[in-house]
Amino acid sequence: MSLVPPGEADTPSPRRAISPLLEMRRPHCTLACDYCAAVLEDKFKRSADMRNRGTSPLSASPRQSLTGEPPWTLLDDDRPDFSALKENIQRINKDCETSTRLDMLLTQVEQYANNLEALVEERTSDYLEEKRKCEELLYQLLPKSVASQLIMGQPVMAETYDQVTIYFSDIIGFTQLSAESTPLEVVDLLNDLYTSFDSIIENFDVYKVETIGDAYMVVSGLPMRNGNRHAAEIARMSLALLNGVRVPVWREWSV
Repeated sequence: MSLVPPGEADTPSPRRAISPLLEMRRPHCTLACDYCAAVLEDKFKRSADMRNRGTSPLSASPRQSLTGEPPWTLLDDDRPDFSALKENIQRINKDCETSTRLDMLLTQVEQYANNLEALVEERTSDYLEEKRKCEELLYQLLPKSVASQLIMGQPVMAETYDQVTIYFSDIIGFTQLSAESTPLEVVDLLNDLYTSFDSIIENFDVYKVETIGDAYMVVSGLPMRNGNRHAAEIARMSLALLNGVRVPVWREWSV
């Protein structure tokens, strides 16, 4: 018998070529990394006995069993070619394909849900902050009762008040002051004056209607009715303004 293997055996079998990749080990190893070139050389020396038995005494690895590939055989016909190996691998992948894709899909859905939850929380926080700013501005422009009805989407019905007291005030000689001052000085004067007014009237049952130039308009008895106390509230507020406010820019001028 010739010791030269036939043409099919000149090239290592697909099992020998791809086994290290599938089983994540070094080439020319079977069950352990100690099987190397010396083991293969010894196997070929006993080729006659192995041909009679068909396979080597080495048992099949778990991966061999999965692929349906016989353990290290020296018989040419028993060696699976790459086509057969490809079919076995495709069969295994087909069995796992559904599970693998489902796991990937569930992972993607979970990541999307987490990202969506964070995005919704961020958008909700931004919305609540903008809502707070709008409500705050609305309360500055309108009576609280009217603003609250608008915020809740309720219609604001017109009301009739039998008795209220209205307060008007302005700065004495404001025209002369404006003529002798720069625009920025006039702006600073009015800003400081009205800021002081606003802080003082918070202590009384009154509502600031508007400011027109140097005129300051306040009313008591609406939008919340206070019986006959509206006149007294305006009188007490007026005295507090006179006693507590002086023109900020020109201290010698009083309101």
